[in-house]
Amino acid sequence: MNKYISVLMVGIALISACSSTKEAVESKPKEFIPVIKKETLTKDFNEGLRTLRTEGEIEFNMPGLNNSADFELKIAGRDSLAMTIYGPMGITVAKLYATATKFQFLNSFSGELYEGTPSEENFSKIANIPLCFEDFISLLSMRLVRNKSEYTLEKSNKDSYQYVYIGKNYRDEAYIAADYSAIFGIWRYGRDNTKLYEAKYEKNFQQSGINISKRIILKFPTINGSINIEYDKVEANVTFDKPFAFKIPKSVERTNLD
Repeated sequence: MNKYISVLMVGIALISACSSTKEAVESKPKEFIPVIKKETLTKDFNEGLRTLRTEGEIEFNMPGLNNSADFELKIAGRDSLAMTIYGPMGITVAKLYATATKFQFLNSFSGELYEGTPSEENFSKIANIPLCFEDFISLLSMRLVRNKSEYTLEKSNKDSYQYVYIGKNYRDEAYIAADYSAIFGIWRYGRDNTKLYEAKYEKNFQQSGINISKRIILKFPTINGSINIEYDKVEANVTFDKPFAFKIPKSVERTNLD
């Protein structure tokens, strides 16, 4: 186990006495039939989402980290996000602030701050999460990672459509409701067809024209890990009265991961 993940565990482990681990839900798409006419996707998903504020519970089932905690998440467009993880009696355990160009992760218990570019490599160092910022913010706000016009219809069944994006280094499969009301899931595969991650959306509803999923299940087969997120409170397109960046105590030990 590397040093950075150990730092995260110090804080999260303090919550375990007041938390319980739930078994991850299996997510397998129903059988699909290839389509004859391959069309590009024309439907936007949550492009009208300017801001998102949620509260709920996050459960880590990762190598060396199996705990759950309460959290608050704030998202502004595709530009920035802030997450605060709480322990018993609302004690702040950790804070994450990230934009497309930088991130800061503060472990409140150990007094250590980690910062750098929000790459998959750096997110893996601090929390063993193999996602870059672009993937992370898109998945948490129920949006496609790529532009809609880059997805092509490949297969369908009576409940949903499978749209595929094929890039230089990976392939995404997006599962869309047959009435185009919501995204059911997103699967990502590497160049060698290895599944890199799987995002499944459950308990879908709409709020002010925005598609919301109250449960998000992220699975990472290459490391045999998963993260389950349950939104208890969701507010779309709210106004934030404060910047997302948090105040850094002078006493913290700072580490740049780049």
